[in-house]
Amino acid sequence: MKNKVIIGILFGVLLISNFSMYLLVNNMNGKVEDIEGIVRIINDSMNDVESDVYRSVNRLVEEKRWLYDIETEVKAVSEDLKNAKLSVSWSVRELDKGASMYLLYGVRDETSNEVAEWKEVSVPDSDDLSYRIELNVPFVNNYRFKVLARGDNRSISQELDEIDLLDKLEDRMDIDIDPNGKTSSGKHVKFSFDVDVYNRYDFRHLGQVNDGFDGNLLRIKNINLKVYSNDVLKKEIALYKDGKVVDNGDGVSYHKGPKHIRDMNVEEIEHSLTLEYDSVEDSDEVVEVIVEDYLGRTYTEKSRGM
Repeated sequence: MKNKVIIGILFGVLLISNFSMYLLVNNMNGKVEDIEGIVRIINDSMNDVESDVYRSVNRLVEEKRWLYDIETEVKAVSEDLKNAKLSVSWSVRELDKGASMYLLYGVRDETSNEVAEWKEVSVPDSDDLSYRIELNVPFVNNYRFKVLARGDNRSISQELDEIDLLDKLEDRMDIDIDPNGKTSSGKHVKFSFDVDVYNRYDFRHLGQVNDGFDGNLLRIKNINLKVYSNDVLKKEIALYKDGKVVDNGDGVSYHKGPKHIRDMNVEEIEHSLTLEYDSVEDSDEVVEVIVEDYLGRTYTEKSRGM
């Protein structure tokens, strides 16, 4: 009987201790949640202060800039894609008395990014110190621009935003090569890979084009594959020739973009291929894809080695 009483007392003490611990932990959880809420409020306040400071500093910087309200855009592209009309506009805070305004522009080199020759265009005077000029230039180039204010005592020059016509022309073409299987037995190689060529053949994302422009010059004309083993050409295959799929009996897939993509003209060519040939032991296989459009430009991509 005495043992039962002791056990009952111990059980009661244990129950009370557990209940007290539960209340303590629950109270601590509530305090932690309160602290987390306070931390969130402080973080939000700090973010608001940071945003206000950034806007204030940015506004002060803009107010001190000599050149502002800069805009460079493509106004039109000729139907044959040989020429483009560009619009360049800007404003200046001040201009020395008697100073003349000029726009300098030039073709940016694809490798060095430098301009070999700057062309200078005189800009008409403006009472409100805001200027706009339109240029007719060859299409297949990237262009850089500078504003030059030339006076009797000093000259001020500052560069504007670029217009990358050539980059946009080349970036519209996406070539994906996926080597996905290789087995070898001695010098005999069995090599599998997928090719996916995606082409957007309009320029609505670039700027306004003339009504007669239909994008056919930007469509894919030819696609050729070259397969190398240790830098030795092993296979050369035509997937697409004169705008048509070449029937090699191995399932080249051509389709246009989904109809739900409005105001976009896209085409995609997919192909999976397995080739066999003799090579050297431990050879490295590489696929090269060469795409040509109706402009006569070529776009080349090489796969990683496998």
